[in-house]
Amino acid sequence: MEPCCGDALPRNDLARRVRRIMKPDLAPCRWRGAALVVVAAALSGCASAPPERHEKVPPVLPSPASPLATERRWLDAWFHGTPVRIAQHDDGPLEVDVPLEFSFDAGRSRVKPPLAAVLAKVAESLRRVPHARLQRIAAPGDVAGDSILGQQRAGHVRNYLRDHGVQTSRLAPPSSTIDAKVSLRIEP
Repeated sequence: MEPCCGDALPRNDLARRVRRIMKPDLAPCRWRGAALVVVAAALSGCASAPPERHEKVPPVLPSPASPLATERRWLDAWFHGTPVRIAQHDDGPLEVDVPLEFSFDAGRSRVKPPLAAVLAKVAESLRRVPHARLQRIAAPGDVAGDSILGQQRAGHVRNYLRDHGVQTSRLAPPSSTIDAKVSLRIEP
């Protein structure tokens, strides 16, 4: 075999094998030259200037999302795949619902850890949107019509939010609900 492009081939078989592994001979020399010409021609086409545009098109700017819509997306990301329901219609109030089984033990008003995790994110969200108010804090009793336990539970929810940095003036009074969920409504 004849040396290619000035490379001298070693005479030792072992050296020849090592050289093939380290620097394989991909094409004979005559093909290398032709490939170089084709690549140069292709690249010269890329160097041409783009056609001029005479019409000015204004850039399309995304409409700014309302702060509550941003918070809805943020809360959705946190609670995706959980039984927590985050809902908002148009740019209206943001509703957060947590099923009763994850909120309180039977006959108790102490906040369970899953509800505490949701309330911590709601408190953070309220701190990030300083003009928003929590217009509804409603919790159920263990049985329909048990409004005293429901009010106590909603009071503990309100206290939890207050203890986590939400001003009392931004929190609605606690109320009970007949639904089997803790219901929070954030309004702008």
